[in-house]
Amino acid sequence: MKQSEGLVGAIKAEIKVQGYTYSDIAKELNCSERTIKRQLAEGSMTLDRIERLSDFLNTTIADLAIAAERSGFHKDQLTRDQENELAEDLTLLMVAVSVLSGMTLDEVVDRYKIPQNVGFQKLAILDRWGILDLLPGNRVRLRVTPNFNWIKNGPIQQFFQKSVEQTFFSSRFDKKHEELIVLNGIMTDASNLALQERLKEVAKEFNQTLRTDSKKPIKERNGTTMVLAVRKWQFAGFDNIGKQKK
Repeated sequence: MKQSEGLVGAIKAEIKVQGYTYSDIAKELNCSERTIKRQLAEGSMTLDRIERLSDFLNTTIADLAIAAERSGFHKDQLTRDQENELAEDLTLLMVAVSVLSGMTLDEVVDRYKIPQNVGFQKLAILDRWGILDLLPGNRVRLRVTPNFNWIKNGPIQQFFQKSVEQTFFSSRFDKKHEELIVLNGIMTDASNLALQERLKEVAKEFNQTLRTDSKKPIKERNGTTMVLAVRKWQFAGFDNIGKQKK
């Protein structure tokens, strides 16, 4: 791939992040919208236009080059050390979960009442870990796959089980925005594994919904947690019935 193609690809991503349209870009460059669509699609643009667009988007060619270099790299999981750091720093965990849900730094600062410089410091850590790009104006570009998840039985899952699980399940799950479905039965190992794959697809849909809703006003969004679990397990009390003395 030519360097210019990479830069144009980074510009396309930045245009999307900032919410501009082809019409906005065409007006800035004083050309037709059709021309802009063609050049962005072909990855072909003069250096002069790339420089003008980088100024318009409040970024630099150097930043665009870094973004282009990292464009094919997306993480689907953190390392155990990184999860440990998250579990030990509640503010860092809150910022990470918030931005992964599509919140901006300003929205995080406003909702959780933390100093903006503290939020920025936490974003810088997440940028260093490679799960997001910290952009001008304290904006972020996520660098995680649609199936990003926590390590199985890792620090974050253990944190949830220790500190969050009891509170989460304390609800009666009878309100409009709550649902609890518990199913029990007998199935083969093959069916169990197939069901797990379908649950993973639901998890991907959950993450995609977060990205879609991130474009809506923060006042219309609420913290939402979904727990998906299946295991080869049966209530031990059933097995003890026949052992009880008659």
